Amino acid sequence: MAKTVLMLGPTGGGMIQATPNNNVYVPDVQGFFLADPLDVPTLERAGCRTVPFGLGPNYIGRLLGANMNVTTDQPFVMYLPAGAKFRPTKITALNASVSLTTAAGGIYPAASKAGTAIVAAAQAYSALTAAALALDLTIVSGTLPTVYAAGVIPTLSLTTGQGAAATADFYMEGQIYPAS
Repeated sequence: MAKTVLMLGPTGGGMIQATPNNNVYVPDVQGFFLADPLDVPTLERAGCRTVPFGLGPNYIGRLLGANMNVTTDQPFVMYLPAGAKFRPTKITALNASVSLTTAAGGIYPAASKAGTAIVAAAQAYSALTAAALALDLTIVSGTLPTVYAAGVIPTLSLTTGQGAAATADFYMEGQIYPAS
């Protein structure tokens, strides 16, 4: 498959057999897989959805069930074409399991809070008082023009934990640049 299409499988996962090329697709634990463009119509009829990517804003990564009570590294799962560079433009936190009155911390381009923060260490999550609320995080203005190399894995690393069991989900949007 020279060119591929990023797709999200239907709820329930499992192997997906596609025609006309008789390819077998196995979604990852998040439900994503890369498909041959010729198989897309068949996969869409089977309940799969195309996840667009290109030079506009795109869904590029997520961190589900982030532990909001620990200060250890929690890497995002990134959904990018092989070798692609990216620039985060929006990160949203939502689905808080409890009111996040205490949790604070940033997102970094590498583990152990290495590199210039994408989201500052002082980012508070106190606006997330219910699961139905979303919070667009403040991206550090100096990092907005930064294009990260292929293989960079943004990492959530809290400065202050919630003080009790708590989780939240994070979704990252951005621009994707083809491998050069």
